[in-house]
Amino acid sequence: MLKRAIIVGEVTAGGAHAGVWHQIDDHLGVLIPESRAVNPYGQADWEAVGIKPDINVAAADALKTALRQAQSQMQKNKD
Repeated sequence: MLKRAIIVGEVTAGGAHAGVWHQIDDHLGVLIPESRAVNPYGQADWEAVGIKPDINVAAADALKTALRQAQSQMQKNKD
């Protein structure tokens, strides 16, 4: 949101609400959300929405793409 980094990869799963597992008995338990991450610069958190990357590529290609992007940016800064 603040554009301090370029995010490369796939949309994240959107897990922003942390919870604690409570065992009820031998066969039953429940996960109760107890906190949530909130971006102070936005209107909502990213639970079930995820974070959309600036450069959308398959996870397997993310590192290679990020390195190529960084090298390209460094070359532009030299010129």
